[in-house]
Amino acid sequence: MKIQDKVRFEHISEAILEIESYVKGISEGDFVRNSLIRSATVRQFEIIGEAVKAISEELQGQYPKIPWRLWANFRNVLIHQYFGVDYEEVYKTVQNDLPTLKRQIDEILSKA
Repeated sequence: MKIQDKVRFEHISEAILEIESYVKGISEGDFVRNSLIRSATVRQFEIIGEAVKAISEELQGQYPKIPWRLWANFRNVLIHQYFGVDYEEVYKTVQNDLPTLKRQIDEILSKA
């Protein structure tokens, strides 16, 4: 694995840990009402999306179970539609999709 790709995976892992720390014990309603937690979470998702976009296509191809395009597109929505972000969907992404991504990234890093 190229060093640049490893660094990107590390950025993703760090961002996931940050998000987990922000939302630990937080209900969906509290998340939606708390602008500080929302903003911090969205920022970390932006970092994940940027890192995903920077990982080489060759390496992405080695891990076809990771929905690379979906994560990059999620970042694009957060960046470009910031007035229309659905924070309930962001929370659901944290709860439903982030744990899978975390496992996948941890597995990749364990082999790096």
